[in-house]
Amino acid sequence: MAVIFDKLAGGINRVISSASASSKAAVEKARINSEISNLEKECKQLIQLMGNKVCDLFIENNSQLGDSITIDADTNNFLSEISKRRELVTRHREQLERIEEELRMASSAPKSGSNIVFSCGHENAIGAKFCVICGNPQDDSNNMTSCSCGHANEGDAKFCVGCGNKL
Repeated sequence: MAVIFDKLAGGINRVISSASASSKAAVEKARINSEISNLEKECKQLIQLMGNKVCDLFIENNSQLGDSITIDADTNNFLSEISKRRELVTRHREQLERIEEELRMASSAPKSGSNIVFSCGHENAIGAKFCVICGNPQDDSNNMTSCSCGHANEGDAKFCVGCGNKL
């Protein structure tokens, strides 16, 4: 009976040893695969950076490089498309800047339906005779009503002279 237990214990030890070796190998394989993946990503990034640099050199210095480096039609077409897209990006950025400027101006314009108290700059409700902040009377000579379009109108105006909206 002892022999059977010894054989059984030996078999169990071999299974445990084999499982341990398999798990160690799996961990090592996963570590190496991760390193390979990271190195491949780094290579792609370096290739992209190099490609960007070469592209910039071709586009910015094409007259200087034209004699020393020959490029095929496909590469030339790529460079042309890249140049076009860069120009579009520049135009879109300019549009964004204009929109941001319009938003800044609109946010600093008086709110629709408010009278401006010129002595302190605070906005008061239509028809207010005195400012709720400084207490000064409304200056009727400068009493203007602003519209959501940002245009200033005479205080008694019913419609905006800039956009036609009802005030």
